[in-house]
Amino acid sequence: MSGGTTRDIDMRKMTHLNCLRKLFEEARALDIREINSDEIFKESLKNFDGSLKKDDFLYCLLNKEELTLTRSEITSIQSLMLNITKNESNNIDIDEIQFSYKQYIGYYDSL
Repeated sequence: MSGGTTRDIDMRKMTHLNCLRKLFEEARALDIREINSDEIFKESLKNFDGSLKKDDFLYCLLNKEELTLTRSEITSIQSLMLNITKNESNNIDIDEIQFSYKQYIGYYDSL
């Protein structure tokens, strides 16, 4: 067993969509309306097309103290986004995440 500084993760709940949903729930709880904004992802890290390098995406989310996402959960989101866009350059299209997040917010606003 490890020294107690890490949490156990239930791998049965570690699906790509559950991890993305957790990101969305935490962003909504923080009242973030645009997940691709400078509030989470610094403008200086974004490529000309608005995407982020895979490592920058990971560290932006890990360094946001208000988010409780684990490295495994973020990696799962990365895998999902890279599969959706079929991106060979290992860049994450955060505008695609924003589009999905907007739909998610719209659903909760309609309740």
